Amino acid sequence: MIKKDITFWLVLPLFLFTASFAFSANVVVPTFDLITRGYMSGGSFVLATRADMDLKIEGGYKFGGQLKFGFLQENIEDQTDLPPSYDSTTPQIIDDKISRALLFKTASVTMREVMNSSLDLTYFTGEMDALGTGEDFMRYFGTEPFATRYRGYRYFNGGVLYDGIYRVYGTGIELAAPQIASWLYMSGYVYQDQNIRPGVYSADYRLLFNLDRIKAETFVGATVPRADYGEYRAGLMMFFDTGAGGQFYTQIGIPRWTPGPSGTIALEDFYFLFEPRLTFNAFSAILTLFWHPAYYIHDPTSEDGALDMNMQFLVGDPYASPVRGGLDSGFRYRPTSSQQIEVTTSPFISLTSSGVIWDISLDVRVFPFDLQDSFQGFVGIKTEF
Repeated sequence: MIKKDITFWLVLPLFLFTASFAFSANVVVPTFDLITRGYMSGGSFVLATRADMDLKIEGGYKFGGQLKFGFLQENIEDQTDLPPSYDSTTPQIIDDKISRALLFKTASVTMREVMNSSLDLTYFTGEMDALGTGEDFMRYFGTEPFATRYRGYRYFNGGVLYDGIYRVYGTGIELAAPQIASWLYMSGYVYQDQNIRPGVYSADYRLLFNLDRIKAETFVGATVPRADYGEYRAGLMMFFDTGAGGQFYTQIGIPRWTPGPSGTIALEDFYFLFEPRLTFNAFSAILTLFWHPAYYIHDPTSEDGALDMNMQFLVGDPYASPVRGGLDSGFRYRPTSSQQIEVTTSPFISLTSSGVIWDISLDVRVFPFDLQDSFQGFVGIKTEF
């Protein structure tokens, strides 16, 4: 039985490849990221590689189906998490490692134009949309990318991996109106919220506005039973292009609010990112201010009151030039940490070749400076196929 399970995972890629021809399905890899971090540990320079990959199978228009699997490992070279009884000849342990590596993420089926209406109905289970990023504008409206780069592992590898204000995750339905207007997209979700536990239910409603110079996304949501009076959230993402070299991107939201007798909202409840951008020919300057919330996707962050200020100077068009480079400097304030203030600077270069993006950077912690651990390097590889 164990060997059969191993064989299943080995033949799965061949099956998917064959199925893509037999049933006109699309098999794509929307995410393929490798990030290698080099740093000093115990007097030695060591490397740790984080691998993040998604495999998506989708097909059909009238009844669109989608399956998504993911591979994520923080350090693919680290074997210290194996059970004490690990033996390379033990099939069960090998099977456990495979099951930990390849994980189910999403399954969904969409029935379009329900009852000859303009509504699409999707039944889903697993990980769905991230709200408040702006990424979905490319999918629904075909816009150029404009979401902030200040997110994910590259900037938050020591704490919460922020990416958007909230993410839908669970089992439920989505009702969307993609054709109500060429500049408007509406959708609503009702689902058992696996961000928390079975038996807890959430509902979220969002609007996307795609105007000439303004892109905006707003959402509201609620979760019950939760606290005494339920749990609520709301957020706004806005992008504005002046058309004269200036752009503004912002995310403002409350990821979690539980009304009490006073009903007040505190400053630490807010998720706030503000990012003005200036571009002159091939030169860009991007300032990012980020206020960490006390809660993110229902969980406490232990980062309330934390503040980031990041300044990036970039030479080269980020979407057209094959070679780009610059300087990325950051100021971080952590009120609950023993070291409250940290200042870093990072020279970097980015190369694009045959659909592969290479990001190479050297992070230097200027303050507090320690020759043993103030330097770390990053090599990132990102592609899609």
